[in-house]
This record gives sequence, structure tokens and C-alpha cells, in this order.
Amino acid sequence: MHLALGDAPDHLESGEDSPHAALPRHRDDYAFDACSDLFFQDHDVLWLYDSKYSEVPDAADGKEPSPVPPVLQPDNWFEDFLNVPPRSPERGHIR
Repeated sequence: MHLALGDAPDHLESGEDSPHAALPRHRDDYAFDACSDLFFQDHDVLWLYDSKYSEVPDAADGKEPSPVPPVLQPDNWFEDFLNVPPRSPERGHIR
């Protein structure tokens, strides 16, 4: 979704003959930054695209801390956001 929102402005159709032109218009059309703010809880995952977090430490003894922020460590991938109630386990999976 981050990549799509980043590329969206470059792929806007133009002209009155495009299917896009037939859609109703709204003042917030093309507010891609607002979409990003509304669609995502946070943008921490974007840190993974920063090369400084993909470098492997040189220390062979394993004592060098990981360059990846703790919030992005695999142990934290499935933690609930604190401001959103967790989904009921009885709900099951989305089908």
C-alpha cells in the first residue's frame, strides 16, 4: 500500500475521455498523503527500506545489537496496537 500511494501521482489518468473522468469529484481527490495517514497505524515498516537497518553487524560473537529497531523485530510482529482493541478469538479468520 505504501508503494502504491507513493506511485499513484505518477499514474493519474488525464483527459475527459478516461474512465476516471466519469467518476464523481471530491475536494480530497488526490490527497495521497492523507490516505497514508488514514490507512496506516504508523509507518515504522518503512524503516526496513532504509539501508542502515539492513546492514548486518560485523561482530561474529553475536553481541553486537541488531540494527533493526526493536518494534520491527520478528518477536513483535504480532503484538496488538495499544490503542485498538484486539480482535475476538471467537471471530476466526477472514474468509
